[in-house]
Amino acid sequence: MAISDDTAAKVGNFDTSAIPDVKRAMAAVADASNSASVAQAAFAGSLQTMAFLLPDAATATYLYTVPEKMEIIDVVCIKDAAGAANTVQLKNGSGTAISDAIATAVDKTVTRAGTLDKATRVLAAAAQLQITNTRAAGSSACAVFVHYIRRA
Repeated sequence: MAISDDTAAKVGNFDTSAIPDVKRAMAAVADASNSASVAQAAFAGSLQTMAFLLPDAATATYLYTVPEKMEIIDVVCIKDAAGAANTVQLKNGSGTAISDAIATAVDKTVTRAGTLDKATRVLAAAAQLQITNTRAAGSSACAVFVHYIRRA
């Protein structure tokens, strides 16, 4: 798709003539939108979030099949009720720890993983992710947000 000088100089009501290489950038976007492989590649490396609401229950491990290859880069927990010494831990499908045990004890407190193991934090598409919610006392209810980068 060719971009005329008039189009490159004005986008909507904005004068872009002072911005270098606008015409070339606009042409690249137009070309990319016509290519399925380029459009698909644009998603690799994008930041995504999975949210899990864990109920107040006895210690349990919840299984989730991941939809795509991913690298987990952060885990955030928000406690929904009071409890003492409760924890959440992420593990891969074979039960090997991805994160440390994340404290989830004080109501309304936000906590996050202190460590993520480089050897286990990348999961293949269709792999299982385990979330172990350990209740020591009080409520174990919490929200868990797993932030990841989509890998090709």
